[in-house]
Amino acid sequence: MALHEALIALQTGCSGLLTLKQDDPHFKRRLPTIPYVHQGELEILDRLTQIGQHYRTLDEFIQNIFRDKTSGLYILSFVFELRSILQSYLQCLSQLEHECLIDTSLTLSHLLISLTDYTILFPALVSLINKLQSNNYRGCQILDVIRRCTLDGNTILSSTMKQLLSACHRILIKQITSILTRGQVYDEYAEFFIGLNNSVNVEAMGLATPSVSRMTSAIPSRSHSPDRDRQMTLQVLLLKIRPEKI
Repeated sequence: MALHEALIALQTGCSGLLTLKQDDPHFKRRLPTIPYVHQGELEILDRLTQIGQHYRTLDEFIQNIFRDKTSGLYILSFVFELRSILQSYLQCLSQLEHECLIDTSLTLSHLLISLTDYTILFPALVSLINKLQSNNYRGCQILDVIRRCTLDGNTILSSTMKQLLSACHRILIKQITSILTRGQVYDEYAEFFIGLNNSVNVEAMGLATPSVSRMTSAIPSRSHSPDRDRQMTLQVLLLKIRPEKI
């Protein structure tokens, strides 16, 4: 009975051993005492249920991003990689269910030990998505937040965060490659730090077509810096005063 309830709780964050408070339907509270379940098993069930609740939080975040039509490319790439992590978790649950059917003598401790990595990983992922949501990070800002999470001493957590960071880096590399190879800005959601400037002074450029546009960046170009202008002026003056060879 306890194994069955635990497997349900690991995927749904709730089981038949949990009851709902009347004033808060989203808060789940375990029954204080159950005659046929040992108190130690109830505490393990609490920890397993917490893993299931984290899974539901991550899954709901993924579904919300997919439904939101304004989600950027970076967060979509992040969510696709996050979904693959949850798929591996579900495969682990399927394997545990198969083991429980074969060997009915397994205990809740076996489930908890088998899911030790997720007891560390899921809380960190929930904290990460809460940070992304609360601050409304977009584009390369997401890369910086995930990069900080990779600086962790836990190898499981660090490797998973690097996996998510690599997925987001694919979008950045594709955008940079599109500009360098084709001169096109691949930025449907206005997340890239380089954009198109359509308000170019075509008369100053000596062009007759008014629909000319160019790529601009928030970083000032070195070729238009005052120091470089003074350097070019000095070179012209030196050429003028240099004596001609006879």
